[in-house]
Amino acid sequence: MHTVLEADFGASSGSFRTAPDSGSGFWWIFRMDQTGFDNALAHPDDPLPEPGAVLNDPEDPPKPTSSIFEERYAYLPQPMIIKNAFMDWKARKQLTFQYLKEVYNRWPDALNHFSNECQFLPFKSVFATLNEFFNMPESDVNSGNPPWYVGFSNCHPNILKELRELYPRPHFLPTDAELPNTDYTFLGEGEGAVMHLDYIPRLMWQAQLQGNKTWFISPTPECDSKCSSFSFYVEAGDAVLIDTRIWYHGTITGQFSITIQSEYG
Repeated sequence: MHTVLEADFGASSGSFRTAPDSGSGFWWIFRMDQTGFDNALAHPDDPLPEPGAVLNDPEDPPKPTSSIFEERYAYLPQPMIIKNAFMDWKARKQLTFQYLKEVYNRWPDALNHFSNECQFLPFKSVFATLNEFFNMPESDVNSGNPPWYVGFSNCHPNILKELRELYPRPHFLPTDAELPNTDYTFLGEGEGAVMHLDYIPRLMWQAQLQGNKTWFISPTPECDSKCSSFSFYVEAGDAVLIDTRIWYHGTITGQFSITIQSEYG
């Protein structure tokens, strides 16, 4: 098994992606600095690989422990990717549109329990409410015609408890980091969020459960003189960590995508 790294650098932006045949089970932390793609960190003290390098997976691949992550990476301002962070989560196979629909139908009051704290984000879809979304024709769910992409917060305590049985607390988060009582689910295909900042109290982590997603990152005006825009690509099983309060960000998916998003701090 192997992981292939590729990086493409421009004068004002950088991008990162992993080749489609990348192996599973080997973790890497990719940290983008203020000018774009910075470096790739495996075992944190190892030499950095060259772009395009083929890396052999160990038989018993290590994972970034919470102590290593807290000491070196947890509260850095740079966006980061942890490759293959969630390969063993049950949510990768079990969290589907149909599963979510069944869960919400068991707690029907949650379908109407949306406000500033409990949000439904239709983006460019035709759905005005979560109830409308879950009642779309079955033929539209996987056809991609018309395309749709939505997000919603799972803030009903019973639903959140049931969903979290499919995805545990990320193993790399600091043990004393607080997590909110709300997680977000994003699913669909095509253009997601346009460039924006988040007004949230903590740092953001997102788990790419299915499909892939390209992120577009830009600095705030205060950093324009020394920071550049860049993009990166994540695949199923990857973790994305961004301080979305200081980096403008937008996304687009190349295929049907499901992600779980939360915060820590």
